[in-house]
Amino acid sequence: ANNEGITSAGEVAAAIVTEVYPNPAAACVMVKTDVQVPVGLQVFNGIGQLMYAANHQGLSTLDVSAWPQGIYWVKVGDFSTKLIKD
Repeated sequence: ANNEGITSAGEVAAAIVTEVYPNPAAACVMVKTDVQVPVGLQVFNGIGQLMYAANHQGLSTLDVSAWPQGIYWVKVGDFSTKLIKD
């Protein structure tokens, strides 16, 4: 057996390269990953409230136009990054 490489869903999530753009954003945010397997996508506001949750695969567009200005956290699998909403 080949014990090298990715062997579990957790490792797949940890290995995902994720882009979140534009950042800062005013209306729409694109979330792009480099693997074509579904992973959990969540966005939390600055006080930890869940603003968005979905299964994500490849490229997702989030409409953030109605969200208040501030800092949000985008989480895809084990990856997380800060998003600024203008």
